[in-house]
Amino acid sequence: MLDPDEMKCEELGVLHHNGTIDHIALVAAATEYTALLTKLSLTTHPPSSDFLSRIRRRLNKRLGRPATPAVGTLSTLVSTLRASTEAHLSSSLDRVVVTTPQFPGLTREDVQDAIEYSGLRSWLEYPLPYPTMLYTLNAAYAGNGRGLCKQWRDPYACWEEAEEGEIPLETVLGVTYTNETLGAAVARVGYAFETTGDWHAVWPELGWKEKRKIDEKGQDGYWRIVRMRLRSFVQEMEAKGRKISALVLMGENAGIQEFQNALKGALSVSNIEGMQVSAAVDPTWAASRGAAMYARVRQEVPWNCREPKRCDETRMIVSGVGGSKIEL
Repeated sequence: MLDPDEMKCEELGVLHHNGTIDHIALVAAATEYTALLTKLSLTTHPPSSDFLSRIRRRLNKRLGRPATPAVGTLSTLVSTLRASTEAHLSSSLDRVVVTTPQFPGLTREDVQDAIEYSGLRSWLEYPLPYPTMLYTLNAAYAGNGRGLCKQWRDPYACWEEAEEGEIPLETVLGVTYTNETLGAAVARVGYAFETTGDWHAVWPELGWKEKRKIDEKGQDGYWRIVRMRLRSFVQEMEAKGRKISALVLMGENAGIQEFQNALKGALSVSNIEGMQVSAAVDPTWAASRGAAMYARVRQEVPWNCREPKRCDETRMIVSGVGGSKIEL
């Protein structure tokens, strides 16, 4: 599914019924989108929603226009990813999962309106027990195979796993490194698809594209600045009692060896210096993989019911196992 992450290339993955995941699209962020996410990353409070703004939003929607300028920018991105997916699959899309960074200024209403304006519906539109937002850190955590239920087709058994401690509760450090930005976030995550709060910092001035400019100034050096920013963030979190126990990497440049060396240096003074700086999956696709996995949960695990075992047998036949050549 879709992952418009923090000011970077946007990626899209699709999980098929046979369990395979296709990495379909990696689209460069438009200038307008980058500017919007940069602005939202610096917000500390949700935008105010007064009477006039509500009326304006409603009127724009009735007239067939984006509800807000931000919705127009987000919907352009979603539409681009939709077109790439439909061309790849030779099939039209109906519902999607869109992950988002947990910026206070990026509201659920804007995300939902952007999906709607793109002609799609969201799997994140219902209240409890399902989340109404899937944050990038949570999705990437799931994409790396963490925070998942063994009996994921049974929501009751899944909750029991979480309550009985079979799914460990971790304090997860997520580090994003893209052409446009460097970012870090910390969240308490058990079951990956539950909404959690986070603490984050974003440094748009330290994206990969700024390396040459900083190095040419001949001051501290780019990688030293990256290391110090991440080190300060980690130390601040641990000083507040948030002892980091897991690490997730995100972004198309997070696999660069120089970056990983800088990250190791940042962690060397903390309680997590022995933590491995690596990823179970390519950091570029981690969040989109998690989003695709959540979409499958929503499709195959209806709320307030359990699937009988015969559904597995039917699914295997449909996916081409057992002699049938039909594939979905």
